Amino acid sequence: MILYFSGTGNSKYVAKRLQEGLGELEAPVDIAKLLQQNALHISLTEGERLGIVCPTYCWSLPSIVKEFLEKVQVNSATNPYIYHVATYGKSYAGTNDQIQDLLADKNLNLDFTACVQQPDNYTPLFDVTNTAEIN
Repeated sequence: MILYFSGTGNSKYVAKRLQEGLGELEAPVDIAKLLQQNALHISLTEGERLGIVCPTYCWSLPSIVKEFLEKVQVNSATNPYIYHVATYGKSYAGTNDQIQDLLADKNLNLDFTACVQQPDNYTPLFDVTNTAEIN
C-alpha cells in the first residue's frame, strides 16, 4: 500500500511511479482524503509494504502528514516493512527522522527512506521567471 500527500502533484507522480515499479495492484491513496473521511485504520496483509510519499515543506513534514501519522492505526499480523520517499526542491532536511519518531510512538519502524529532487516551487526564495530553467 502506498499513501501519499501532494500539494503540487510531484509526490503524487512519484507515488504512481512507485506503484508501477513495485508492481503494486492498488492505486496510491491520498492521505488528505483519508483524513477528510476519518479513515484512520490501515490493515495490511502479511508481507504487504507500507509506503509514505510526501513533499518536504520548510525542512519538515507537511502538517497534514504529521496529523495523519499521529492518528492512524496500522494493523498487521507482523511488523510491516515501512518506507518513506520525500520529494524536495532544495533540501529534504530531517523528514525521515520525523516520520521515524511518529512511527516509533506506535511501535512501528521506518525500514527505508529515499528522496527525489523535484523543481523547487517555493517562489518567495527562488526565481521562477526563467522558463528555460523551469522546463
